[in-house]
Amino acid sequence: MDPTLSVLAKGLPRMALDTLSEAIAKLPTDRATRGRELAVPANLSGVGADSRGVRANVADGHHFVTRWAWNEDGATSLCSCPSGRACEHAYALAVLLLAEARRAGRWEHTRWAKIAPPELAAEPAGMHVRERQPDPADPAEVRRHDHAVEALAQWAE
Repeated sequence: MDPTLSVLAKGLPRMALDTLSEAIAKLPTDRATRGRELAVPANLSGVGADSRGVRANVADGHHFVTRWAWNEDGATSLCSCPSGRACEHAYALAVLLLAEARRAGRWEHTRWAKIAPPELAAEPAGMHVRERQPDPADPAEVRRHDHAVEALAQWAE
C-alpha cells in the first residue's frame, strides 16, 4: 500500500470522509460492484494530494488517473476513464482511502459493511497496522509523501 494513502486518510477531516462515503453510496450498482473488485492495494499507485483534492492511478487493464475533490456540495470524482465521473475507479480509490482511515481509528460508519469489499469490511476499526514510511532510497516516493503532507497542511489552514 502506498504510504501516502495512510497519511491522507489520517489527515482528512471527518466531514470529508463522511461526504466521501455518501458519494460512493450513490454510485450505480454495477460501478460499485466493479469498484469493490478493484479496491485492492496493488491496483493503486501514484497517490498524492494538492489543493484540488486526492488523486491516484487505479489499474484496471490500464492506469486511470482518478481524483476526489471536496466543495460545499460534498465529494465529487473525476477520472481519465471513458465514464469520466462516478466510476468504478473513483469507487476503488474512495474505499481504500476510507479503509485506511478506519484502520487509523479516524472514521467509522454503519454503512461501511455495505460499501466495502468483504475482506475490508471484516477488518476491525482502529486496528494498529505498522505504518510503512516512504523508502528514503526512492526520491519519487519521498516527494509524493512530502507533497501529500504539505497539501494536508494547506487544507487544515
